[in-house]
Amino acid sequence: MSVSPLRRFALLTVLAVVSFHCAPVRKPQFDWERDHFCTSGNYSKSHPMICVDDATLAADPDSAHVFNVQPDANNHPSNKPVVIHWFAQHGGDIQIKFLNTSCVDQLHCEGGHCVAVVRTQSSHTTCKYEISIGDMKKDPDIVVDPCCW
Repeated sequence: MSVSPLRRFALLTVLAVVSFHCAPVRKPQFDWERDHFCTSGNYSKSHPMICVDDATLAADPDSAHVFNVQPDANNHPSNKPVVIHWFAQHGGDIQIKFLNTSCVDQLHCEGGHCVAVVRTQSSHTTCKYEISIGDMKKDPDIVVDPCCW
């Protein structure tokens, strides 16, 4: 007895649906050693992201240039502050400490991420800061420029 092509197609469709439905769904786990989230900074002056190598504390960018405020849609200064994000490449417990407090406010670090809000100022300012993970320390800088040249 021969099976018609329509029945064969219906049977294969049912088998495919049942096999996909019964297969276990595994959610991939994020592994900091294998999956690098932040491998290089974005060099953005209005939304800066700085990546820090856990082994060497090399910051990318090393001397980050940021605006004092974000530009608006017409590339003019807005009233929105610039927020800087630092990420440890492998999730190390990164700490940031500014040696000169005139550049940022609201500095907060948790695990492999730190965030700070740039202070609004009208002139070009350079501020040194300290990156530390464990006993290692390094002193790069942030350059705050008036928006939006």
